[in-house]
Amino acid sequence: MFVKGQKKLGGRKKGTPNKLTRDVQQFIDDVLTHEEATETAKKLIRSGDQKTVAIFIKLMEYRFGKPKETVEHKIDADIVERLISARKRVAPDEPK
Repeated sequence: MFVKGQKKLGGRKKGTPNKLTRDVQQFIDDVLTHEEATETAKKLIRSGDQKTVAIFIKLMEYRFGKPKETVEHKIDADIVERLISARKRVAPDEPK
């Protein structure tokens, strides 16, 4: 049982790569770079089978990470001005 303040016992040392992760990534690289496997993957994706496509996407995310998502939002200029004015009233002497 872990007790706060106790030294870490067992497990990987900090910075040691996970062997399973490395092996799985190597396997995915091998599949993606093998010409025959690549053609098979293309056919499966084109088939439109949702489960197959979902598995392929998960493999890609596992190997290369999830794509960064961006969020766009529009802010009304009047709201921004009111927020700035309110901030100045609350803390007028605070350095910028």
